[in-house]
Amino acid sequence: MKMRSFSIRVFIVFLITVLIMASSMVIRTQPKETVDYEDVEDEIYTASDQDMSRPTRAGEPWPMYLNNPKHTSYTTSFGPTINEYSWYSSTGGSTYSSPCLADGRVFIGADEAMNCYYENNGTLAWRTYTIEPVTGTFGVCSSPAYSDGYIYFGGDRIYCLYANNGTIKWRVDDPGNYKHGDGSPTVANGKVFIGGSDRKLYCIDQYTGEVLWKFQTLSSGLDNWGLYAAPAYSNGHVYLSACDGYLYQIKENQPTATATANNTFDMAYASYFSPLIVNDRIYVGCGYDTAKDVNRLYCLYESNLTKIWEFYPGYPVSFFCSAGYYNGRIYVGSISDSNSGNLFCLDATGGGGVTTVIWQYNIHSTWSSPAVTNNRLYIGSKDNFIYCFNLTQTPGLEDYLWRFDTQGDVDATAAISNGRAFVGTHGNGGRLYCFGSYVEPPPGSYTILKKGWNLVSVPWVQTDQDLNDVLGSISGSYDAVQWLDLNKDWKHYKKGEPYGNDLNLINEKMGFWIHITQSGDTIFYYNGTEPTENQIITLYPGWNMVGYPSLSSHDRTKGLNNLTFDVDVNAIWTYNATAQKWIGLGPSDHFEPGRGYYIHAISKCEWEVPL
Repeated sequence: MKMRSFSIRVFIVFLITVLIMASSMVIRTQPKETVDYEDVEDEIYTASDQDMSRPTRAGEPWPMYLNNPKHTSYTTSFGPTINEYSWYSSTGGSTYSSPCLADGRVFIGADEAMNCYYENNGTLAWRTYTIEPVTGTFGVCSSPAYSDGYIYFGGDRIYCLYANNGTIKWRVDDPGNYKHGDGSPTVANGKVFIGGSDRKLYCIDQYTGEVLWKFQTLSSGLDNWGLYAAPAYSNGHVYLSACDGYLYQIKENQPTATATANNTFDMAYASYFSPLIVNDRIYVGCGYDTAKDVNRLYCLYESNLTKIWEFYPGYPVSFFCSAGYYNGRIYVGSISDSNSGNLFCLDATGGGGVTTVIWQYNIHSTWSSPAVTNNRLYIGSKDNFIYCFNLTQTPGLEDYLWRFDTQGDVDATAAISNGRAFVGTHGNGGRLYCFGSYVEPPPGSYTILKKGWNLVSVPWVQTDQDLNDVLGSISGSYDAVQWLDLNKDWKHYKKGEPYGNDLNLINEKMGFWIHITQSGDTIFYYNGTEPTENQIITLYPGWNMVGYPSLSSHDRTKGLNNLTFDVDVNAIWTYNATAQKWIGLGPSDHFEPGRGYYIHAISKCEWEVPL
């Protein structure tokens, strides 16, 4: 009893310290100054009050082109299994833009506007036109990105809109002759990275619209018409593939307004391919002119852009679209000529400077990048079809799982969420399709967070522990994360802070605090894979801030498993964000998946967390 009384007193002191530290953190809960532009207000259209109030079921977000800053084009969410659409809506013009999903809405560019639709029924919520017409025949090709209640895209200017009503928060007016509307933004760490037709990459504060720096690509090069690919972001660096034929590595934080690259890779020809980053490797392709035999798909080391392998199928081909990754394989479409192309499945690892083609399927020519879920792949084609492949079998003739004739080219990439696939088309007047119907995510695949501080963990095993990837499904919903490490030192991550962040990785064995900025329920969908064996967590004498990598709820005795209360540990606490109170685990209380815990260990021990 004396030891338990002592541990409670120690924990009270510890809680006071935690609360003081949390309250001292600088939290951004409101957007910075809003800039209104009266000259476009009367060009914004909304649905009727009845339509605006219709309930919608928000699925797992797909917040930007290829889903995340590393452009894996992968989601743990389910996709549709049959070729039936639940609705389609006119986009007001042909669209090459790929949609993004957030807060129960679909955002997509078309013609001279950015459009917002409700996920559940395709009703138009609002439409915002660009200030000036976008030149050329493609309209707003920019694939929008969502973060923290805002929508970002490129058109005649670079725009930030309020996601709830489409009004303009800020715009950047000076990206050269930015008339094509093709550059797609990537949002990461409080910044917007987007290319312009002046061949410059822009780094912009996502809240204020301040241009932090610009990077000028080479002024000469093949088909050097601007920057079409969305830049990738990883580990404090931006990776940009350009029409001058180079891949650039640029540090996120630059000392001056004119950025420089610290590494480059010569691809020999123009690139429209948004880089894919996974397992410390970058995959990038080049090509637009299919008569060129210099076009390749490359695998490079992320750190220095040194080549690991290159892929060439043995005949002239263009890798015009970007790639997707799943389970050790790279999936990429190609163009051989105007009527021919393949979907390739490649070994992501490779060896000896080359890689292996696991399978390939003739899919006509494609500008669409694949969207990948667990064992499913969705890709569009210029033959008007969107295809779904089952990745558990080797495709052969007519071996797709299903396909659907949209009556228009499918050059955009699909966005996947909870049993549904959303994709735009052109050549048929412009349509936004929703395939499938909402599927409730399975228990154990998510947890619900509340506004304010939440003490949580990720019960799934994290193959990619980068903080931005682990928290990818709530990328716009939090502004700070903190963790007490094994040395009893606090590690912090604050969004938008250029320096001082020392918490970059999260794994399933960590409990951590996360500060949610939006009201209501924030659904945190887990990345990674479900644990198949007991996970071992080392506990050190004193307080340990740990996760609970299990998908089952267990009472205190079963949850401790190989440890004994009052022998190995003598106090266990967690925090209930809904009730806003601390909970000390008694004998009948349960460990719960998704929660973080403070465990006071009497001596060093190994906790074998039961499945």
